[in-house]
Amino acid sequence: MFEGLDDIDWKNVGYHIWGNSDDYLEEIPQRIKELNSPDQEIRGHAIEHVLGENGTFGAICDTTPYIVPFIIKLLSDPTTIERITFFDYLSRVMDNVLTTDNLSIDNMRLHIQVYDSISEKRDILMKLLHDSDQGIQIFTISILGELTGDAEVLLSDLFRFFKTVQNEDVKIVVLKSIKRLLSSLDQWKQRETKEKYALILRDIVNESVSLKIQVAAAQASVETFMLHRKDKMIISEKVVDLLSQEFIQYRFIPNFGKLYWIGRLNYSMSFIRALSRIGHEPLLMLLKNPELDVIQTQIVVRGLFASFLLRFDEQFYWISNLSHTEDGLFYLPKERTGDYRVFVRNKDNAKFFKQVLQTVAENEKFWQMPTNMFSFFFGLPNSRQEIQEILNNL
Repeated sequence: MFEGLDDIDWKNVGYHIWGNSDDYLEEIPQRIKELNSPDQEIRGHAIEHVLGENGTFGAICDTTPYIVPFIIKLLSDPTTIERITFFDYLSRVMDNVLTTDNLSIDNMRLHIQVYDSISEKRDILMKLLHDSDQGIQIFTISILGELTGDAEVLLSDLFRFFKTVQNEDVKIVVLKSIKRLLSSLDQWKQRETKEKYALILRDIVNESVSLKIQVAAAQASVETFMLHRKDKMIISEKVVDLLSQEFIQYRFIPNFGKLYWIGRLNYSMSFIRALSRIGHEPLLMLLKNPELDVIQTQIVVRGLFASFLLRFDEQFYWISNLSHTEDGLFYLPKERTGDYRVFVRNKDNAKFFKQVLQTVAENEKFWQMPTNMFSFFFGLPNSRQEIQEILNNL
């Protein structure tokens, strides 16, 4: 279990969570051994020392790539007491590894080193897919879905695993990880891989008896879609309807707390983001649906503009910090991601843009709740009157 642990020159590894003093670093191997101590107090101190606590839990340190392999070995043992804690730690580490904003070159190298330390234990993680504990299976599938540097290998493994699984919840998590891996593939360099799995996902959408599995497969299949491809039937004809109906049924309830809004917005936005990748037509059609509530209408408009004003599927656009109050939906001040004036320089684009903007201007429900969406993202005014003035000048 701990082979090689004492061979590491811990005092020269670098920084751990709270520093790099020799005494502090040289305690790490003993604390790693205590992570599975039968004594709860000893185990708790070991977890704080090795993995961190509160805001530092799962933080990336110089020591992380040396610690992670032993955590994965502990996870492989069904008698390990804190398996869920260790999976939570590994998930936090993966989240931090994939957060690459404003990293120095040295930290980029460290993040890659941590990633490799997890990837090298992929064989252990693959065995955990067959663990008797369903919770462990789900944790493992989610972590494998984050190993985007190994996407081509893992996609094959996960599709094979999907065929063997009977449990609906596990199948859905597998499809979510497949979606994550497919999204990491280069649209052109790895398009043959995308096409290969697009056909499998199309069959799952068309043939599964479970609506939930159909929806999850539909979301994953969107990652294989290429807008300018002649053969657009590579994804199922049911995809647009499945995603639209799933979005429609999750209406927003006023005056709920922050966690409700974050969870519901993220969930609803995932369907609109998927539809926007297919193009503007599904969103224009959805916008006409009388069942949408006010917030759903604003989310659809956000996706509609993304479908033609964003050059790339920008992560920032979909996770921008949102403040919901009784006064409206307001995006917190940051840099804009797009500008309509660039798009409308082309006459054909200007004509199309005018049609879309007119549709939004005429949508009564959209204007029932104030928002700074237009100015925040696209350099457009936020009032209906000013939008109409732009239309008059296009």
